[in-house]
Amino acid sequence: MRLIVNAPMASDMIINLLTEYQENDIEFRFIKKTGLKIEFEASNIEGPAACSLVNTLIKSTDTGKVLYFTVEAVSSQE
Repeated sequence: MRLIVNAPMASDMIINLLTEYQENDIEFRFIKKTGLKIEFEASNIEGPAACSLVNTLIKSTDTGKVLYFTVEAVSSQE
């Protein structure tokens, strides 16, 4: 499952947070950053659950509490 996090800043924090996360066999692999879009490949989690987890992880940080960002799931073929 591919995920895109759209964030105007704190991209390094988001990349580090997600790539270091490894619980319940769920992993996020950084793919690329293009402008405001940060793309990840998520393993062992799908769609809404993946978006919800990423949203919760980012908001659990001090920066994430005040950061405007969105998370969307996209087809792996795109």
